[in-house]
Amino acid sequence: MNIRLHTIAGCRKLICNMTLLVNEDNKQILIFDSGKGMAEVPKNISRITHVHLGRPKIVTPNFSILAKYLKQGYTIVGLIITHLHNDHLGSIVELTKYLESLGVKLTFKIYCSAVTRKLGLKSLKSSYFKENSEVLEPFAIKKITEDLKIYSFEVCHSAPQTMGIYCKMGGKKLLYLPDMKLDYDPVIGPSQGHILDLIEKLSKNVDGVVLESTTTSSTKPNITENEVRAKLRNLLSYYSDIKEGIIVTSFSTNAARILSIIEATIKSKRTLAVFGRAMQNCLNVFFEQQLIPEVYKNNVEFIDNINIVEKKKKKYVLLCSGHQGETNSALFKIVNGLLPYKLTSKDLVLFSSKLIPVLNCTVSRALLFTELLQRRTQVIDEVHTSGHINRQDTEIVVQRLSKAKKFFINHGDIKESVNYYAIFDSLKLDLSSLIICEDNRSYPL
Repeated sequence: MNIRLHTIAGCRKLICNMTLLVNEDNKQILIFDSGKGMAEVPKNISRITHVHLGRPKIVTPNFSILAKYLKQGYTIVGLIITHLHNDHLGSIVELTKYLESLGVKLTFKIYCSAVTRKLGLKSLKSSYFKENSEVLEPFAIKKITEDLKIYSFEVCHSAPQTMGIYCKMGGKKLLYLPDMKLDYDPVIGPSQGHILDLIEKLSKNVDGVVLESTTTSSTKPNITENEVRAKLRNLLSYYSDIKEGIIVTSFSTNAARILSIIEATIKSKRTLAVFGRAMQNCLNVFFEQQLIPEVYKNNVEFIDNINIVEKKKKKYVLLCSGHQGETNSALFKIVNGLLPYKLTSKDLVLFSSKLIPVLNCTVSRALLFTELLQRRTQVIDEVHTSGHINRQDTEIVVQRLSKAKKFFINHGDIKESVNYYAIFDSLKLDLSSLIICEDNRSYPL
């Protein structure tokens, strides 16, 4: 059968993602992810403030490519969402609206993990996403059509229940690896050894493997999530006695990190005050899915009135959004006096996150740091570990996948993607099997 991989978005840059697996014989399309991302702010602005930034321009995939297929009689048979990050699921609404504008009757199902379904799909207003989605169970086979079966498996990433996919479409086999990391001692998710053994087994005789290229330039070893957990415990225990207010900001979708923050708060003999709808929604689902033990509910308070925390700073650790300096985040509003929580030199703000490497985030967080320093508030940055494979781990993964016939590299800045040439060279692998994908390109499988 004639099966092709058509990369729509996410190649050679770090924004939205979308990839199609196309069966040219029976005219069927399986979509991997439908994300959105932030366009970078102009680089010629000499003095940038939050006023200049405003709300960043949002970029979505070029859906018109799908329209060309649909006009030729193709059918979308499914949409797989690999995990709960906006650059992988953020444009689902725009995608369905675009298809409806073409007069396409939506009949395909959306496949994703239980956490992604509850947090990523159920928050969307249209009932279509709730009624036409199916949960991908870890290590389970699902038949989508007579010619298409998928095997889903969990990998370790900063979002819980991130799913890798092994596809059989027609007579071809594809191993689709999403954003992932290797962690021999994870707090939540499968261990390094388990992932490597599984993908090595699945990659034997596959026609193609799809790999990310987000942090292949990083030669700094990734610490384990349990090492981050220990750092958080030590820091909060130490500063609990000498600081009045403590604010921690992190990714709301990072279940392992939030669990570690809860445990560190308990050790510091404070109560975790969770502020903001997104953070509270995520925590509720993490409790429901038993990613975070229910016993910890007694140590967590959901706060809608931040003034309660302001009046009893020593009682609480405040967990809120704002790790990228977003202008609509709780931390931004606190720093700029839009919420009744006054920061002073007696307070601490801890960033349990890493800067997303796009210019908008770089500028936003730099401005936020400046404002915090002007208040003489102590700042601790990057108590964090990456959710992506670094250079060394990428070499380990590629070596385990070496029996695959083709390697399709997507999702990453071009400066990161081209590192695969050196990796293949060091492992003495055939460079002709390596494809650095481009947006709106179709490749035979």
